[in-house]
Amino acid sequence: MSTTTAQASTNSQEETLAANTREKDKKPSKMGFFKLLSIYYKQYWFRWLLLIIFVMVTAGITVALPKLTNIVMTELQTGIFARTSLSDPAMPWMTLIYWAIGFASSFIVSGIFLYLQNWVGGSISRKIEIDIRLKVLNKLIDLDMNYYHDKKMGDILTRLISDTQILGDQAYQVPQNFLNAFFTFFGAIAIMFTLDNRILQYTELDGKIIPQLDENGNYVFKNGAGTVAELSGIILGISFGILLLTAFCFTFIRRLMYKQRQVVSNVNGDVNDRLNTIRLIKASGTSQYEKKRFTDIHKNYYKVSMQAIRAQSLLIAFVITTLTSMNTIALIVGIVFVNQQKLDATVMLSISMSINSLIFPIIQVVRLLGNLAQASTSSMRVADIFEQTSKIDVNEDRQGLTDISGNIVFENVYFKYDNDDEKERYILENFNFKFVQGKSYAFVGETGVGKSTIAKLLLRYYDPSKGTIYVNNDKNLKEINLKSYLDHVGYVEQEPQLLYGTFYDNIGYGVVDVSKAEIEEAAKKAELYDFISSLPEGFETILGERGFILSGGQKQRLVIARMFLRNPEILILDEATSALDNIVEKEIQVELDKLMKGRTTIIIAHRLSTIKNVDQILVLEKGKGVCQTGTFEELKKVDGRFKKLYEAGLMN
Repeated sequence: MSTTTAQASTNSQEETLAANTREKDKKPSKMGFFKLLSIYYKQYWFRWLLLIIFVMVTAGITVALPKLTNIVMTELQTGIFARTSLSDPAMPWMTLIYWAIGFASSFIVSGIFLYLQNWVGGSISRKIEIDIRLKVLNKLIDLDMNYYHDKKMGDILTRLISDTQILGDQAYQVPQNFLNAFFTFFGAIAIMFTLDNRILQYTELDGKIIPQLDENGNYVFKNGAGTVAELSGIILGISFGILLLTAFCFTFIRRLMYKQRQVVSNVNGDVNDRLNTIRLIKASGTSQYEKKRFTDIHKNYYKVSMQAIRAQSLLIAFVITTLTSMNTIALIVGIVFVNQQKLDATVMLSISMSINSLIFPIIQVVRLLGNLAQASTSSMRVADIFEQTSKIDVNEDRQGLTDISGNIVFENVYFKYDNDDEKERYILENFNFKFVQGKSYAFVGETGVGKSTIAKLLLRYYDPSKGTIYVNNDKNLKEINLKSYLDHVGYVEQEPQLLYGTFYDNIGYGVVDVSKAEIEEAAKKAELYDFISSLPEGFETILGERGFILSGGQKQRLVIARMFLRNPEILILDEATSALDNIVEKEIQVELDKLMKGRTTIIIAHRLSTIKNVDQILVLEKGKGVCQTGTFEELKKVDGRFKKLYEAGLMN
C-alpha cells in the first residue's frame, strides 16, 4: 500500500472511530414504538376497528374447531350415530351434511376474513409509512445547518427510508399479530375449560364390555370436568411462564437491535460517502483499498447482526422445545387419565387440538419479539429527528417582503458555530458594515478569517451569536419572513448545487410558474443555450447525480442561468470561479458581470479577476476582522494586508 493510501486508511479509521464514539455517547430517544404511533391509532380508528373485528373472527374460528370437534365426537360416540349404521334408514344423513358444510364454511369464512385483515392492515401500514416519512422529510428540511455539519448523509437516508418503512410495516404487523395471538391464546384456554368431558361408563354383560344404561335406557356418564380444568391449568401455567421469559428477553434483544441499526446506518453513510467521491477513488487508484475497506466494515455488521440472530434463535429454540414437550407431556398425562377413567378419549383429541392452538400464538409472539425490537429501535431513531429543534425561526406567520430596496447593515455581529462552548473562538468579532443598495463588495483574506461566514449569515444558514443584521435599512433579518427574503436573494457557490433532473428542472428550480421559454432565455443569457441545444434531448436531458454529465464551467453557467431567471436584488458569490481554470473562469466572469449589474453583490473572493471591478473591497484578518477597505486600485498601492496578499500572488 502506498503512503497516500496508508494515510487515507489511517485518517478514515480515525474518522470512523470518532463518528462511532459520538454515536455511542449519544443517548437514544426514549420515545417508544407505540407512543410514536399512538397518533395513527387515533387517526385511523375505523380501520383499526375493522382490523380488530377481522382478527377476532379468524381467531374465533381457529379456537372454535376443537370445541366443534368435541361436540361431533361426543355425538358420534353417544348420540344417534352410535346406535345406527350406514345402512340404517334412521341414519341422520342431513346432520352429517350440515356438519360437513359447517366445517367447510368455517374454513372459507376464515380465509375471506384473513384476506380482509391483510388488506386493511396493509393500507394502514403504507399510510403510516408515507405519513411518517413525509414528516421526517419536512423536519429535515426545516432543521438549520447546525444539524447537518457532523452527520453522515447515509445515516440520515437510512432513518428517512429504511426506518420509516420498518415503522410502517410493524405498525400493522405487530398489533395485528399480538391481537391474533391474544384472542387465539385466551380463546383456546377458554375452549379447553368448556370441553364436554362426560366419561361414558361401561359394564360387563355375558363376558362383553358394553355401555352402562340407567333405568330409562340412557347412557350413564361420569362428570370429568375437574380433570379438564386440572390439565388446562397446568398447560396455562407453562404458557404464562414462557410469555414471561419472552418479556424478560425483550429488553436485551432490543439493545442488540439498536446496535445493529446503528451499524447499518454507519455502513450506509460510509458507502454513500464513497460513492459520492467515486471520481476521487478513480483518480487516486484506491479501488482495491476501498474494496477491502468495504469488506472490513461489513465484518463488523455481520458480527453485530449475528449477536441479535443468536439471541433470537436461542429463545425461539427454547420456546418451541418447551411447547413441543408440553404437548407430549399433556398426551402422556391424558393417556393416564383416560386409563383411570378421568378423561374421555374423544376429549383428549380436542385438548390436543387446543394445545396446538396455544402453541401457535406463543411462537408467534416470540418471533414477533425481534420485529418489535426492530420497530422500537427504528422509532427511537426517527424520534431523534423529530425531537431536534431548529435554531432558525423562519417566521412563517410574519408578513413577507415585497422587495429589498434598502441597505444591508451588520451591527456589532459576532459569530461562532457552538455558542454553548465558551472555549471556541469567534470566527467573526464585532463586525460592523453597511452594504449600500446596488453596490458590489468583495471580501478577501486567508482561509479561516470568516469570509464565507458572512455569506452564510446573509442566507440565514446561521444567526449571529451576538449582534444584528438589518435589511431594507432597519428590518431585523431574524424577524423577517425568511421565505419572502430568500425570494430576493441569489447564491452562486464554488460547488454548484444541482438536482437529478432535466435542464428545465435545474434552471427553473425555486421559481414559481416559470415557462420553458423563460428558462431557455435565461440559458441564452448565461451562454449555455447552444450547448444544451446540441444535446440529443436538449433541455429534457437528464443531468445525472449532481450534474454528473457537465463540466465545472457548464455547471456554473447553469447556476448563473438560474440566477438570471430568479432575478434577485441581492447576489452572493461565494468563490464562484475558484475551482475553474483561467480560460473558463474568464468566460464565466463575463456572465457574472452581466448578472451583477444593478444588484447588491457580495463576493467571497480568491481570484483577482472577481474583485478588480467591485465598488469596495474588504480585507479580513484573523482575530482583527476588517483591517482594510477600499477599491482595488487604492489597496494595491497602500502597505497593508491586501498588498501582501497581492504581491504574494495569492490574489492571482
